[in-house]
Amino acid sequence: MGIAVLACGRTEPSPVASASPKPTASAPAPPPPGSLTAQRLIAANGKVKKGDPWKAARETLIRELGPPTREMGFTDWGVTTADTCTLLRLESSGDLVGDVSTAETHSRDVDLEKFEDCYFRQDRTPPDKNPTAAGPVAGKTHSVHEFRVGLEEARSKWAGQKIRLRGRVRGVVRSGASKDYTLASMSVADEKLESETVGVQVTHDVKSAPKDGQHPVIVAEGIVAKQGRSLDDARIVQ
Repeated sequence: MGIAVLACGRTEPSPVASASPKPTASAPAPPPPGSLTAQRLIAANGKVKKGDPWKAARETLIRELGPPTREMGFTDWGVTTADTCTLLRLESSGDLVGDVSTAETHSRDVDLEKFEDCYFRQDRTPPDKNPTAAGPVAGKTHSVHEFRVGLEEARSKWAGQKIRLRGRVRGVVRSGASKDYTLASMSVADEKLESETVGVQVTHDVKSAPKDGQHPVIVAEGIVAKQGRSLDDARIVQ
């Protein structure tokens, strides 16, 4: 026991140091600082896999990436820019991980369809590549090529618009009752650039659609779909 010497000459025992508190269990590490980036998403590939316990897998990615950017029966971490899109998706199957969509960056200039699909999977519409590009011309019958270019340049000006489209039918699939078809899904190609095709969903007077194996040039009128490259709720007018 130590002895303390007081100014008046008396001595008293020095106080005994109190015992240190027992360490408590460490809390989960907070999400890393800074905004979520495509590089961090890609670096998280392989951290969890199909069949892992769902709760633990989700917590692992939250520690790596921060809160999910979207949850609707699945858990998403996504990063988008004007020209790129990256998405990591985790899906559950009961108490286990059902599937993991590996993060990959898709560029508008390299693969437009994958770039747009990455946006659509996050319930977002990709920004227009060329905000000054024109939309459809009222009263004009557009070629398949014009339609595709218009969507690539300025989708926001085309989506939801009623237009007329001319092209050559490449294939037809009917659905519905055998005697009363309710839908004819057609693949329609540009008359000059046959490698360029779009979908046309005929829902009015379906019997007017050509039979599979027939490849006439048709004019269809319908609504430009918000996603993909198709004309929906269409009728054949010529």
